[in-house]
Amino acid sequence: YFRKGMSMKKIFLKVLLFVFLFSISLYGASPQDITLEKGETKEYEVKAVNNEANPAVYAKDLILKKGATLKVNGNIDNVNKTIVGIFVKRQGFKGGNLEIQKGAKLEVNVEVQNYTLSSKKIPLEGVRTFSLNSSNKLKIDEGATLTVKAHSNKALIPEDNHNSHSHDDEDDLFHQMWHRGIGINLGTSLEVKGNLNVESTGTGIKNYKEPSDERSLVFDKGSKTFIKAGLIGIDANTEKQRVIFKEGSYSQIIGGAYGLISKNATFEKGSKVKAMGKYGLGNFKYSGTGDKYTFQAGSEIEILANQAALYAINIKEGSTKLIAKARNVFMQVDTRVNGNENNLATLTLEKGSILEGNIDKSWKAKILMEKGTKIFSDDRIDTNLDLRGELFVGPREAYENIKSKNYKEEIEKMDFVAGASVILMGKLKNQSLKSLNAKTPYENLPTDKYYTVRFNDYTYNNKIKVNFDNSKIHLRIGGADKTGATNDKIFFSRNTTINGKGEVVFHKRNSSQVTKNTVFKILEEEGLKNINGIQGYYLEKLPLKIPDVSFGQLVFTTKVQKLNGRYVVSLVFKGIEADNFLLAKGETKTLNKKKEGSLEDAILSAKEVTIEEKSTLNI
Repeated sequence: YFRKGMSMKKIFLKVLLFVFLFSISLYGASPQDITLEKGETKEYEVKAVNNEANPAVYAKDLILKKGATLKVNGNIDNVNKTIVGIFVKRQGFKGGNLEIQKGAKLEVNVEVQNYTLSSKKIPLEGVRTFSLNSSNKLKIDEGATLTVKAHSNKALIPEDNHNSHSHDDEDDLFHQMWHRGIGINLGTSLEVKGNLNVESTGTGIKNYKEPSDERSLVFDKGSKTFIKAGLIGIDANTEKQRVIFKEGSYSQIIGGAYGLISKNATFEKGSKVKAMGKYGLGNFKYSGTGDKYTFQAGSEIEILANQAALYAINIKEGSTKLIAKARNVFMQVDTRVNGNENNLATLTLEKGSILEGNIDKSWKAKILMEKGTKIFSDDRIDTNLDLRGELFVGPREAYENIKSKNYKEEIEKMDFVAGASVILMGKLKNQSLKSLNAKTPYENLPTDKYYTVRFNDYTYNNKIKVNFDNSKIHLRIGGADKTGATNDKIFFSRNTTINGKGEVVFHKRNSSQVTKNTVFKILEEEGLKNINGIQGYYLEKLPLKIPDVSFGQLVFTTKVQKLNGRYVVSLVFKGIEADNFLLAKGETKTLNKKKEGSLEDAILSAKEVTIEEKSTLNI
C-alpha cells in the first residue's frame, strides 16, 4: 500500500503528521507562548471556527511589551459554538499570565449576529483566562489599556410574565441576557493599574470557574475602569474572589441588573466607585452572612440605581461618603457581626453624603449619618438610624432648585436603552421595551404632592431605634394636593424607639389656599410604650423644636392629641398676625361675638392696640 522504496522514517513522519492534524481537529490547537515585542503591532481576525477549542488567540502566556498593540476583531454570523477571541490558559506548570505593559494596548472587538446553541451556552467571550495557580493574573500595567467589546446581537424574545427578574422563568429577559455574552471570563486574578474598558451585551467580568483558592480583582492606584454591561457589570459571586478598590482608583461599573455582585468587597480610603443598575451593589439574594462589604473612611461611592442602591449585602464595617439615588438606597442590608442580630456594626455616612430614596427591610442594620448629610425619603425608613444630618420628606427637587438625573436618564445619555433590570445596547437597542413586555425604570417622583414617611413598618414585627441628634426634619405644608393632603408627614410605628432632640423646618407651598380651618397633622406615633416603667409616648418626651408658621396673616401653632392609641402632633390655627390694631379718630367698628371674625382676631393677636379719641367699638 506504500510506494516501493519509501523509507520507514518517512512513513513514520507522515503517520505522525496525520495524528497531529487529526488531534487538532478533535481537540483544537495547543496554547503557545505569545509575546509582542516593544512597539510591535499585530492583528487577528475572529472567525466562526474560533471556538473554545480553537480561539483566535490561544496562549499559555500572552505578553504585550511596552508600546505594543494587539487587535482582535470579528463580526460573525450563524454561530453554533461559543466564540472566544483570546484564551490564555496555563498548560502544565507553565503560563497562565496575560500582561499588558506600560503604553501597550490590547483591543478586542467581536460581534456575533445569529447563533444556534443550547439554552445555557454562551455565544461569545471576548477574553478568557484560566489557571489553577493563584499567582497567575491578568495584569494591566500603569499607562496600559485593555479594551474589550463583546456584542451578541440576536434578537430577544418577548417575556410572557412581564417580570424582568424571575428566577424560575428561563425565557425572561434576565435569563436571556445571562446567556448573552461575556466581556472577560476571568479564571485568574485581575490587577488593574492602567485603563480597563469593557462593554458587553451580557456580563462585563465574570468568574470562569469556581476557584479552589483565593483570587482577587484589584483596581490599583491611578487605574481607571469603565464597565458597561446589559446585565451585570462585575460578577464576583464566590467567597474565594475578593474585589479591592485601592486608594486613588476610579471605577465606573454599570449593569442592567447589577453593577457589582461580590461576596467580599473592600473600598479603601481615597477610592472612588460609581455603580449603576437595577441594584448598584448587591447579591442575588439576601443571606445576612457570608458576604463582607468593607468601607474605609475617605472612600467615595456614587450609585444611580432603579430598585436599590445597596441590596442584600452584609456590611462588615466602615465609613464612606455615599451619594445614592434609587427607589431604595438600602434594601435588605444588615450590619450584623458574625450573624448576631444583637451585635450590630455601624456604617457611618460621612459629611457630604446625599441619599435620595427609602431604606427598606434593613432592620438589622445600624446607620449613622453625620452632620452635613441629607436623606430625601418618600415612603419608609426601616433601619436603626442615628441622624445628625437632615431628613427631608419627599423628593429632592421639591426642596432644592436642582434637576437630579435618575437611572433611566443617565443610561439613555450613554445611547443605551434602560429597562427595569436590563440595558439594551448594540443592535438590541433597536427593540422596544414595550414589544418585549419588559418593565420600565422608575421615573422621578412628582413634586406637586405630599408624602408620608413611615419609620419601621410594624407589619413585619421588627424593632428599630431612631436617634435625632440635633438633626433637622424638613416638611412641606400648605394648600391641598390632588389627593387632598395638606402636608408631608412622619409616622412612627409601635416598634420604634425614638430618642434625641431636633428641629422641624417647614417649607410653605400654595399659601393662598390655606384657611383657618386647615389642620396639618405632621407627626404621629402609634401605640403606648413602657418607657422607664411608665406608659407613654416617645414623642411626648422628645425635645423637638416646632416653630409657629404664618400663611399671610394666619398663624398656626402646635397642638398635641392622644387619639385611639396614637400620639398626634398637628399645626392648628392660632390667630391673625398683625403689627398693631388701630381704631382711628372718629372711626366706628362692630364686633359680633356670635361670629368668629377677623376683627376679634386682629385685636387679640396685635402687638399694640390703639383706640383714638371719639372712636367707637361696638360689641
